[in-house]
Parts: sequence; structure tokens; C-alpha cells
Amino acid sequence: RRTLLPIIYPSSSSSPTHNPTTTTTIMTTSTSAKSAQVTPADSQRICQHMNEDHAVTVYAMARRAFADTLNGENGNRWKLSSDTKLKSVSLQGCTLQGTACSGDLCQRLQAELPFAPPALESKADLRPRLVALHHELMTPQTSWLVTKPAARGIWPTILAMGYGTLVLGIDGMTDLWDHKMSFMGTKIAQTLGSTERLSYVICILFWFSVVAHGLEALYGWYHCRTTLRLGLQQQLHWALLVAAVGGPVLLELNPLITVATRAEAKKKEAAKDDDDDDDKKEKDKDKKES
Repeated sequence: RRTLLPIIYPSSSSSPTHNPTTTTTIMTTSTSAKSAQVTPADSQRICQHMNEDHAVTVYAMARRAFADTLNGENGNRWKLSSDTKLKSVSLQGCTLQGTACSGDLCQRLQAELPFAPPALESKADLRPRLVALHHELMTPQTSWLVTKPAARGIWPTILAMGYGTLVLGIDGMTDLWDHKMSFMGTKIAQTLGSTERLSYVICILFWFSVVAHGLEALYGWYHCRTTLRLGLQQQLHWALLVAAVGGPVLLELNPLITVATRAEAKKKEAAKDDDDDDDKKEKDKDKKES
């Protein structure tokens, strides 16, 4: 332990004196600097709260921290299990642990998730930064429409089918195959029997996609609202992206729903056990009194 000594200023008299004001200032500065740091007890308390009450946020943090491994940097595709844990927190970032599996092969992962600038100055900044990180991680990325290969192919295809169905119609598409794209029309006629039949198939596929993606969007919106308890803007963002491409975005949303559902079930089970223990204690007390 360091002992803080008062500063002694020389004077003309034989007995030394010190400046009380200067001493108080230095002691206050040292105490403030110490209180600004995240102690092991602070880190443990925050981690316990996050793991118990914000499991979805912890899972999303882990998914970002382990992104290189999960995306198959070694040629394998890994799936992150729901048992992710926040192990420690500092002013620089968070340490996360989790298990990732690829088929029958599983590995235990641990990684640091550094906080984005600006740097945190004290532990009082931790809560606002974690809240901001939660909102960031719970918001889908519109860039997925381009960065995800499957999504990159789905929405242009639906747009093309929609243009053919709603703008050109059956006759317009048939004319397109027969005259403006006759080289394709010949192959289509050989395969399906006629270009008109292909036009009907396109219309059916378009409306099927609209209905299917609409139902998926309703599913995503419902769980964003009730299971994940997101804000209205985030709910609509998820719903619109799911409506646009369906599956590729649901693959990002479904794990969050699963983690939230399991965490809620675990809380209910713990509460039920506590109630059972209370009932048992009450019965034991009644027996002793009788």
C-alpha cells in the first residue's frame, strides 16, 4: 500500500511547514483516479448482471468477438452455442467465452471485444457504453443485402419477377421471350413446352415469395417485439430486411430469439425453485409449531 505524504515547502523559519491546500488536492486527485478504475469486484458484479439478465446481449457480443472463427477462417463453418459468458470487463473492453461447434467437433473460445472510440475514462462510463453496444448489436445491418451471397441473389430476383408480374404481365413476358429474347425463348419452349407457361411460373413464384417473406417478416417482428423487446425502429428494421430476403436475415435473428427464450425459461425455472423452497420452509415451520 502506498502512503501519501504531505508536500513540505521550505521556509525561512527553522521549523518546516506544509501547505494543507496542496496536500488535500493531491489526495483528492489520487482518490478520484483510483475510484475511476474498474476493480475485480466491479467486473464480477457487472458480468453476473449481464450473464443473468442480458444473455442475448452477451451472445451478440460473443458473436462479434468470435466472428473470424465463426465465419470459417480455417475453411470450417462454426455455430456458436448459447452458453456464452461475459468473463471480465475493463475500461478497454470485454472478455468473452463461448463454445463453437462444426459437426461433431467443438472448441472452447475466448476473445477480447475492445470498446470502440472514444476511450472510456472511468467506470461510470461503462453502463452507457454497454447500453449503446446493446442497441448496436440488436440492430440489423442493411449491408447484409449486399454482403451475404444468398441475399445478394434473392432480392434482385424478386424484383425482376415483380417487374414481370406487375408491369409486363403474362402477355408482356411471353412477348419478351418470343421476340426480344428469342434465343432464350427457344430453350424455354423446349424445356417447359411454351414461353407462356414460364410466364405463369414466374407469376406464381413471385406471389409465393411475397406471401412467404411476409409471413417470415411477421414472425420476425413478433419476436423482436415480445421476445427480444426491441424498440419500434429496430422491430421495423428487422421486419423489412426479412421481408426483402427471408432466410439469410432470419439466420441472424433466430439465434437471438433462441438465446432469449432459453434465458427466460431459465429465469422462470429459478423462480419456481425459489417458490418451492419457500413453501417447503413454510411447511417445516408449521410442523415445528404444531
